Amino acid sequence: MDRLTLNIIVSIIFICTLGLLWYFGQKRMVKNIILGLVIQAEINWGSGAGKLKFIEVMTVIYEKLPLIIRIFVPQRKITEWIESAVKYIKIELTKDGQTVEQFLSNNNT
Repeated sequence: MDRLTLNIIVSIIFICTLGLLWYFGQKRMVKNIILGLVIQAEINWGSGAGKLKFIEVMTVIYEKLPLIIRIFVPQRKITEWIESAVKYIKIELTKDGQTVEQFLSNNNT
């Protein structure tokens, strides 16, 4: 193996390692952003319209995420995070006995 090939391989490994470290360090932030987007979609679309809200959230996520994160985070994982945010909202609603409108007004600050 020549020196150029070795340098390219080391560079690729380094970039992938940085991407993974950034991904794992920023996962909580991404999940919080997704929660905010789910709440905003609920405000925009109201009850029902689940597919429209999902498409809106997914579109905004893919517009905002850096390319390196999109490479390492499959769409399936983002879908799981969106579903997790929806479940969290539903749990909070049943826990406190709030309506959707009350929850959204309390969390839209």
